[in-house]
Amino acid sequence: MKVDKDAAYWIKHLNMQKHPEGGHYSAAFSSDELWPQAQLPLRYKGSRALYSSIYYLLDKTEVCCLHKLSTDELWHYYSGGTLRLHLFDDNDKYTLVDMGPDIDEEQYLQFKVNRGVDFSGEVINGDYVLVGCSLSPAFSFEDHQWSNGPSLLKAFPQHQNLIKRLLRT
Repeated sequence: MKVDKDAAYWIKHLNMQKHPEGGHYSAAFSSDELWPQAQLPLRYKGSRALYSSIYYLLDKTEVCCLHKLSTDELWHYYSGGTLRLHLFDDNDKYTLVDMGPDIDEEQYLQFKVNRGVDFSGEVINGDYVLVGCSLSPAFSFEDHQWSNGPSLLKAFPQHQNLIKRLLRT
């Protein structure tokens, strides 16, 4: 029997909880092996698991607030509408990327957000989007930083309304 899956279905069946950035998440996988701090780049302040991945869900009323990570993050599209990623890099370049099932419309099934790039996400089509996020080394909140609103507004004055909407409040 086919069941129409909505955001509530995924939140329940993937045992998701609220994410500090917005939306919901649940851990999918994490390595039981560690990279010692001495073998990692200096930006890491401790040992890390080799990799980690989560399920991440946004509904159309939520945004993934602007933030940046110390590690490249691989995004994988799974279900729902279209997710728009907003990326603001150190070279004052703004990029938008749409993730979804329609590759004929230049939507991505997978996308890499480079470390150090301020980024955010929102649903632009449909009621929700379910994606996965994978990192190596594994995610740690020590490697997460909320975006600096004044700095972004200064670097990207043409996008001030967008930035203000996507900043954590």
